[in-house]
Amino acid sequence: MRKYFNKDWFFTGHFEERLLHISKEEAQRELTPVYLPHTVKELPFNCFDEREYQMVSGYVRFLNVPESWRGKRVSLLFMAAGHQAEVYCNGALVTHHENGYTAFEAELDGFLRFGEENLITVRLDSRENLNQPPFGKVIDYMTFGGLYRGVYLEVREKACIRDLFVHGGLDGVAHVSMEGDYTENTSVIARICPLDS
Repeated sequence: MRKYFNKDWFFTGHFEERLLHISKEEAQRELTPVYLPHTVKELPFNCFDEREYQMVSGYVRFLNVPESWRGKRVSLLFMAAGHQAEVYCNGALVTHHENGYTAFEAELDGFLRFGEENLITVRLDSRENLNQPPFGKVIDYMTFGGLYRGVYLEVREKACIRDLFVHGGLDGVAHVSMEGDYTENTSVIARICPLDS
């Protein structure tokens, strides 16, 4: 199962450690409700200082995890987060990602409490960092920041195919290989029939 996970987020422009353990009531009272995709700061198009959107912000989302998900693989797929993201589940660090332009997955297995509401927190650093591409005075556009693309919630079986690759040759033989989580590394060889045969 894959579904959009873009509603019911909360945002603050000032990350604090207490966001790792904030209650839903506190989040509703103190943080700004947002819908993804989201930018950390809306700015006028004609005049602004780029330092206005360079900040360490926080996103919070609550996730009800039913007992029926026990034994399954549960993850969040972030399509992009500008620019340096740390994803936490119930106060524990799940993953760290540096690159505001690529998707990444946060596997929540081992962090979830089944039959309860779980807290997802994202610490997001939108400041320019010379140790992280594409910064270093080599770009001619604003980089902004935020969870500026969607997020998906994925619940799947422990054994699954993550990627399937087909490599064909002029001899008509295709090599098919899979990447995923299963007991054996599987490779299949298939013959491709020409259209005129």
